[in-house]
Formats: sequence, structure tokens, C-alpha cells
Amino acid sequence: MKIVRARDMRSFGKKGHNMKTFTRLVGTLFLRTMERAERVYQAMLSRGFSGSLHTMKPYGFGTADAVFLFTTIVLLYLFRTHDIVGALGKLSMRALG
Repeated sequence: MKIVRARDMRSFGKKGHNMKTFTRLVGTLFLRTMERAERVYQAMLSRGFSGSLHTMKPYGFGTADAVFLFTTIVLLYLFRTHDIVGALGKLSMRALG
């Protein structure tokens, strides 16, 4: 956004909105992104990052995860195909009144 704002402040009307300017803008953005990524990577290395994340216990896809995934898919399917919210609303209205 800073680059686009700078271009807009330096140009009036349609000036500066052609393909040549756009390609320069994208190139500048790419170079700045690469430079920032390099700085972040160097900072991570200076803090001892070795390239892998260490956890206290290994993670895996277990039975509980499979049950949760299956339940979520079934509930999303039911909410998509049936008016469950409307039915619950009617049920609560009957209970209150």
C-alpha cells in the first residue's frame, strides 16, 4: 500500500497507471519482500533456529481427530440441507409460549 500510495501522490489523473509503471511497482514489491524475508531468516538464525520446530510430544492424526472430523462433516451437511436453526427456533417459541 505504501508503494501504491507513493505512486498515486507522484502522478496526476491517468499518468503513472500504465503497464510499465505497474511492472516496476511489482518488481519493487518483489525485491522488498525478498529483502525482508532474508532479514527475518537471518534474525531467526541468530536466535538459534535450526530449521525444524521442536515440540514436547509428537502430533498425529488419531481416533479423536477422526471422530471430530466425521462429526463436523455430518453437522455441516445437516445444517446445509435442513432448516435446523428454524426448527430450533420454533421449538423454543413453543416452549416459551
